Amino acid sequence: MFQFLSQLGPVADQIFLIFNFKENYFLMSKRTKQWFSCGVALIIGLILTFFSSLQVKQSIENTAVEQFSFAADQDTLKIQERLSAYSLILHGGAALFAGSNEVTRQDWHDYIEVLKAGSHVLGVQGIGFVEVIIPENLVNHVTKIRNEGFPDYVVRPSTERALYTSIIYLEPFDDRNLRAFGFDMFSEPVRRFAMEQARDSGNAALSGKVELVQEDSNQPQAGALMYVPVYRNGVSVDTIEQKRAALIGWVYSPYRMNDLMAGILNNWATHKTNSQALQIYDTDEASPANLLFESQPTNTPNLHSFLYQTRTIDFNGHHWLLVFSGLQTAININYVPAWATLIGGLILTGLVFGMFLIINQRSNALSMAKKFSEEIKKQQILLQDSEFRWKFAIEGTGAGLWDWNLQEETIFFSKTWKKLLGYSENEIGTSLDEWTSRIHPDDKEQATAKLRAYIEGKDLTYISEYRVICKDKSYKWLMNRGMVVSRSKDNKPLRIIGTSTDTTKRKDVEEQAHFLAFYDHLTGLPNRRLLADRLSQALASSTRSGCYGALMVLDLDNFKQLNDKYGHNAGDLLLNQVASRIKSCLRDKDTVARFGGDEFVVIVEELNVNITQSMLLARIVAEKIRSSLSEPYFIKVEPDAMTGSIVVKHSCTASVGGTLFVDHETSTDEIFKRADVAMYQVKGAGRNAVVFLNKLP
Repeated sequence: MFQFLSQLGPVADQIFLIFNFKENYFLMSKRTKQWFSCGVALIIGLILTFFSSLQVKQSIENTAVEQFSFAADQDTLKIQERLSAYSLILHGGAALFAGSNEVTRQDWHDYIEVLKAGSHVLGVQGIGFVEVIIPENLVNHVTKIRNEGFPDYVVRPSTERALYTSIIYLEPFDDRNLRAFGFDMFSEPVRRFAMEQARDSGNAALSGKVELVQEDSNQPQAGALMYVPVYRNGVSVDTIEQKRAALIGWVYSPYRMNDLMAGILNNWATHKTNSQALQIYDTDEASPANLLFESQPTNTPNLHSFLYQTRTIDFNGHHWLLVFSGLQTAININYVPAWATLIGGLILTGLVFGMFLIINQRSNALSMAKKFSEEIKKQQILLQDSEFRWKFAIEGTGAGLWDWNLQEETIFFSKTWKKLLGYSENEIGTSLDEWTSRIHPDDKEQATAKLRAYIEGKDLTYISEYRVICKDKSYKWLMNRGMVVSRSKDNKPLRIIGTSTDTTKRKDVEEQAHFLAFYDHLTGLPNRRLLADRLSQALASSTRSGCYGALMVLDLDNFKQLNDKYGHNAGDLLLNQVASRIKSCLRDKDTVARFGGDEFVVIVEELNVNITQSMLLARIVAEKIRSSLSEPYFIKVEPDAMTGSIVVKHSCTASVGGTLFVDHETSTDEIFKRADVAMYQVKGAGRNAVVFLNKLP
């Protein structure tokens, strides 16, 4: 240090005296002492001014980086949530196949219309189904599609392959999507890799960068596709070999990346193009060959800029690299406070220097320095409070801000937070009860436990999702995130700031996908998948109680005549009445499911520990169901537009086949087979009867 000071010339001589004050001070004259004091004050003031300006400049840049990082995190989360929403929609499509023996082109069109995915999740190019075709079935497949009204249909490309696939359903079936009709995606390596990944894992898989067949020469876009496998109903898919053997196709969606990002980041143009650019690369390598999307093609990111950050999205093992960079021509960081600190510091230093010259009293100098130091601390506290607020209240995020003072037990809610619940700015106060009283009763315990765990330090982060009641008495799902920004000397939280984001639409999509996966869309009854789970539960219950259970297969005898004469709408109305009558004959703990068409399955649990008594009870239930279904049905139909609606009386009996089961004495497949054989025995003997078979012939 002394070597450095010795190179500063005359100024260093004065500073050097500070370190040898005791030895040299008493050797100075009075005038020299006065100038020495003034010089020391001047040098200290300049040093403090310089470093204070640097600190303010650094604080301004740190705030800019935090805001930049927060915006990048929000955009990354939006893309992640949207990909998850796409996955749920495709799983819903797969559930449609799981709930039906056959999905026709009209069924697929109606499903997409009901789902209205385009209005819920923007940026979807289409939702389709790809069918697997073995070579020996290729000619029959082409003939079948042509007979559906597409005389020019072919599977493309036409080269011979060990396995063919074809896009047979794709909604909306418009001009652009028509180009993909009949295309064999499995013949292209990038698509095939993603399709194989989905097939072998059973999960949604994202492809690498491709050029969609829907593209034309005008402004082509990079593309990507998402696949969800569809397996044959009623077979095991526990191993990779079983999944490959059971595969019948994929539900998929193609995405044009520019359109996709416009749908996900719909506020980009209004809030971010003045300061931030985004590039998305397929895999973890930021190379031109992997570029999927860029918001500003003319911008070249500066890797060394403090406004340059990356994020990685992992979707079931497939990575997207997101590169966020500040636009060099549009970065607008306000350094006025730093310049003001520098200029103000120079002015203050000059004033202090002048005061030292005039007053030259040690006590006055110390008093001014103390006052100056206190003012700096006060400004730093105000700046810190401002930074905390703006960190969580960035315009355009759509999230509501809350600021909780644990000492005073008060909480500040931003205007956006109140608006999320339908309130104006003056309708919600600052008491803690304004928050806790609005939490749904079923969610309150879980929400309170998560918050307590974070405050007590058991959880390192606070993320909690629950329902709150709005002004209109409806409930809305909120995703809450927060962090401690102030602690006491013993490290207890004093202040927590966080955000609340509306996730109601995402929750609705999840619930709809769950319903489509496990329930029949017509009658609302459990489908095959849920029935298999209920039978496993019934077997487990039988193991515990020792009681027998019964499984019955019911097939309607005169259902086809109604469909042929009055159409499928009349048949659907009858099926709903049948479902209601069967449920009225059962207990709450029993199960009735629709297998598809006019076939229903009933599980009756906990009959009796004695097989004879159990058989008697099971027959009573079966006869009760058969008798109820034999009663006439009155159905409102519309034969034609001229006649209008009429009420039709229709008789429809049922053939019931059943079997008993207990513990795990046989497999679920054996139980279903016995009941099915019994039902066909009824059909062969004249129908409208009940037969129980506890052993296969």
